[in-house]
Amino acid sequence: MSTKQDFRPFNIANSVSFTENEHGLSKIIITNELADAEIYLHGGHLTHFQPKDDEALVFDAKESYVTPPK
Repeated sequence: MSTKQDFRPFNIANSVSFTENEHGLSKIIITNELADAEIYLHGGHLTHFQPKDDEALVFDAKESYVTPPK
């Protein structure tokens, strides 16, 4: 029996979407007129934040692997 939850019903068109990375970890993608962000539900890790028309302030380094159980 799988305990994985489907968060897609909580999507908000053109603003908030729930998806998974290549390892099956759930994440939220937030996009609005001010910024873009990516947040993993496991541990609440913010892996990307970028104000519109600016450089990323928070980003996931290439050496960082977001994989279960990390």
